[in-house]
Amino acid sequence: MSGAGALVLGGVLLGVFLLLVAALLWQEARTRGQPAEPVYGIEDATDHVLATIPDEVRQRLGRDNVRRVLEWQVFFLQMLARDDAEVPIVVGTTDGTVDYIGKAVARQGHPMSEGDIATVLEAQGAYLRSIGVVGEEAEPGEVFGDPDGGSEA
Repeated sequence: MSGAGALVLGGVLLGVFLLLVAALLWQEARTRGQPAEPVYGIEDATDHVLATIPDEVRQRLGRDNVRRVLEWQVFFLQMLARDDAEVPIVVGTTDGTVDYIGKAVARQGHPMSEGDIATVLEAQGAYLRSIGVVGEEAEPGEVFGDPDGGSEA
């Protein structure tokens, strides 16, 4: 290969390399401009709940029981979503949630008062709002699509 041919080949390879670098930089710039997706983590939620609930509830429940309540609430919501995909999932202390969790943790040998469970769920709602997973509390009609405020369920 002559000196001129090697120079042309080197120039083409350099051009291809620079195009690849430019494409990678452009792609990286696009992904950095987008906000990160919020992620719900049981441990992060547990930390938030423990930091926000009253001292007497924190001392009665401790870290393990707060985590149990949060895990059972996630399980409860997953069960609702699996059983009827058409019903909107509502996070918080809705009808049956506290009772369901209370019975579940009692079966595991960790009975808790309904008031303590409700306190944990309220603090969890604040955590979910703080990370951007859920919006503000909806009126009953907004949840089920009934403008008169009643539920279709």
